[in-house]
Amino acid sequence: MVAWLRIGVAVSVAAVVGACAQLPSAENVTAFANATTKVADVLKSAIDVNTDLAQRDTEEERALVYISGIRRCAFLASASPQPNPSEPDITKCPAEPADQDVRERTGKIRPEFQLPPVSDKAISEKALQPRRKLVEALSQYAKGLSAAASQGDVQALEAASVTLASTVSTAISPLLGPTAPIIGPLAKLAGRGLGLAIGNAYAIEVGRIIKETDPFVQQAVSELKSSIAIVNTHNEVLLKGWLATKWANLQLIQKQVLVSRSDAYKDYRAAVAEGAELKAKVEALKNFGQILDGLGKAHAALAKGGVDGDAALTRFIDLTGNLSDLLPLLKPSK
Repeated sequence: MVAWLRIGVAVSVAAVVGACAQLPSAENVTAFANATTKVADVLKSAIDVNTDLAQRDTEEERALVYISGIRRCAFLASASPQPNPSEPDITKCPAEPADQDVRERTGKIRPEFQLPPVSDKAISEKALQPRRKLVEALSQYAKGLSAAASQGDVQALEAASVTLASTVSTAISPLLGPTAPIIGPLAKLAGRGLGLAIGNAYAIEVGRIIKETDPFVQQAVSELKSSIAIVNTHNEVLLKGWLATKWANLQLIQKQVLVSRSDAYKDYRAAVAEGAELKAKVEALKNFGQILDGLGKAHAALAKGGVDGDAALTRFIDLTGNLSDLLPLLKPSK
């Protein structure tokens, strides 16, 4: 009996030692959590860039209507009678409404006369809201990892992991077009008794949560990569429209008799600065898919454990090194 007891204890100790050998270090968990928090912060601002660009484009269009007395499409048609056949023909004007008064027949101000103008060009908030929730769930999971690594707060990590799993597993409607949802059916993590604090027991629990959460992190990465790619494409379309309309406005202003060359030059330089700012916003997000790939690989390495994951984590940290500098750039301009 004693011999069997000794064998049982030896096996249990070996199992614990083997598990500990595969556990990610507290330093690696903290580093991953901090880098993921940066990614989540930038993603929150990145979604808002689309709304900002849409508003800028709409305001330039309304300005063109105001200073020219004609609609944008009519002005562009006269300036560019032969549009590129491979691109949408933005010079074609829809039929003029019968009522040209500032107010519609309902008594409401027509959209083109509202101040500030209301844009309908941004990706709808209804489509963006699930992505915002997904980014927030990823952010909370990162904070849970940090709390577990620094304070041993396994309960907070488990709650965050369940929230992430639930959010990821909710069917998300496509941003643009009838695309099938990527996320599969709901599968929450199994609840377990927590509050372990004997030796490395809590560290083993953290490692197990990371491993069980990994499939949901990978699904979140996949969904966010697809979403940010669509947002980036839409941003490029909006930027192109803004550039065309801004140039049309500059041409109109420059041709005015009462506008001095000095004022026209100042308008031009201001437009150049604004254009550079908007282009920087769009360019900053073009390669964000690589950062999300790095996040997925780094988390998979943490879930696997061992020293082989250090390279993936190091690459992820390198990719996110300057993300904090992007936040002021991505904020909507006043």
